[in-house]
Amino acid sequence: MDDDGILAQMKKLGPAQVRALIASGKWPDAAQPAALTWLQETDRESQRLAEASLAAQVDVAKYARDAAVSAAAAAHEIASEARLANSLARHASVRATTATIIAATSAAVAIFATLIAIIALLAPR
Repeated sequence: MDDDGILAQMKKLGPAQVRALIASGKWPDAAQPAALTWLQETDRESQRLAEASLAAQVDVAKYARDAAVSAAAAAHEIASEARLANSLARHASVRATTATIIAATSAAVAIFATLIAIIALLAPR
């Protein structure tokens, strides 16, 4: 079997099966150096992919951490703004109640003044 055929066979079997065949003595001696080289290359590639995956996971974790910190800061700011809005609303409510009381009092005074004017008009002279 030529090198391309050996490589195709190893890719088809996968690293674990090639290792098992070598360990059991069932792998052809002539193809063993190529198999060992291929296994080293696949191990290096697997290691490189694992390291790249880990680096990507670390980047994602850092991004998530930064996003969480930003979200917490925004939530804190929103809570502060909500407290301020609540305080302003309470003051506006007190002012509205005061204005309502003044308006009701003014209406009562106007009614009373109207009654006095009517009585004055109807009184004999």
